[in-house]
Amino acid sequence: MSDERAQKKTFRPYILTVACCACMVVATVGLTNAYGVFLTPVAEALGTGRGAISVHSTLCNLFTGLMAPLSIRLMKKFGLRPMVFAGMVLYSASSFLMAFASSVWQLNLLGALKGAGCSMYYFTIVTIIIGNWFEASRGAITGIISSFSGVGGAVFSPVLAACISRFGYKTSYVILAVLTVLFTLPALFCVKLDPREVGLLPYGHAPNLSDKWEEQDDAARFPAFRLASLLFALCAVATFLPNMVSGMSNHIVGYAESIGMSSAFGATLLSVSMVANILFKFLIGFLTDRVGSIKASQIMIGVSVAACLVLSTLPTSHAVLVAAVFLFGALYSFCAVGLSVVTRSVYGNSQYSSAFSIVSLLSTAGSGIGIFAIGAGFDLFGSYRPLMLIFVGFGVLSIFLLSVIHGITSSQGKALTHGAHSFHRHHRFTHFVGSRKGGSEEK
Repeated sequence: MSDERAQKKTFRPYILTVACCACMVVATVGLTNAYGVFLTPVAEALGTGRGAISVHSTLCNLFTGLMAPLSIRLMKKFGLRPMVFAGMVLYSASSFLMAFASSVWQLNLLGALKGAGCSMYYFTIVTIIIGNWFEASRGAITGIISSFSGVGGAVFSPVLAACISRFGYKTSYVILAVLTVLFTLPALFCVKLDPREVGLLPYGHAPNLSDKWEEQDDAARFPAFRLASLLFALCAVATFLPNMVSGMSNHIVGYAESIGMSSAFGATLLSVSMVANILFKFLIGFLTDRVGSIKASQIMIGVSVAACLVLSTLPTSHAVLVAAVFLFGALYSFCAVGLSVVTRSVYGNSQYSSAFSIVSLLSTAGSGIGIFAIGAGFDLFGSYRPLMLIFVGFGVLSIFLLSVIHGITSSQGKALTHGAHSFHRHHRFTHFVGSRKGGSEEK
């Protein structure tokens, strides 16, 4: 394959980006960001509390994380298209069958299946595709695609709420199943795992070395991914703590009520946090391309730490609360985009899929545990103030751990890269000598 053919102008990277955005929209609409509109009508229909119905959503998220490592194995064994098709069928069929569920245990079972289906085309898989297709602007593209999870919640929450009001929740579940199929079809037909499958190279690729040498460089520059290592332990803690804090999004309304605000104003704060979710995901992507993944992540966590300090004072000014909650939304950008780009910067493309499948599992577990722990903490203290101060400590620790991770990978990378370059110089020299000898023999 010639460089000219590989680098020809093509719309495929843009089509791929749109298809991945569509996957992010539909996955989060039925998983978290818009699913809350179903809780009350389903609870009333089944004669149970919203807490019991919420277990369904928890299981969706849990199985999305648990199945991520298996989804990557399936993708490598069977290919991308069969796996995306299986995920689409499992996710949409589960949503469809929820319309006929008559008990909580049936909803919970379908929730687990829906989460498993979602993992087959959700963020872990999407970021692997992004890594294969983009070398330039990778952070920005990751941020753009990730931000569409918030767009899905913002757009489809009122749409589904209107559908429930007019047609009932059962018909709305069927509508959600149809939306899943429609939004996943572009990925099914337009997305390839690797651009080389269609005679292209990644967007922004600089063809200075052969692909073989590039792969050797990638393997040499980055430390090996091992679960039982100090580096991964640091990554795990730096991943887990911010995701625990992100569970505060489920308690924003409760926080507002605890300081004397109305639940309506609490809902406004929740909307503000979703807008921040979108905007900061864009911002961290562009920052990553300019200052690096570690610094961009530290900036986002630092902004959320400042917000937690303000919220720990339990302010009563509406303007201050809106500003603080908006800045707190910077944390969501790290929990989505930051984790992906940091993992890639630590372990490289060759080991990204193995490393990020575990990182995404830890992030899911941290978020789920955080939702429960924050509620239990409020019951214990009778206030969110101590929790906000704990969040500040978690944020400062995560920023420090990211600096340590950067120091370890930088020192190892320099040593490994020096060895790799020595190998390449030797390899090129022997190749040159061999070609000269071969030329002499032919003459």
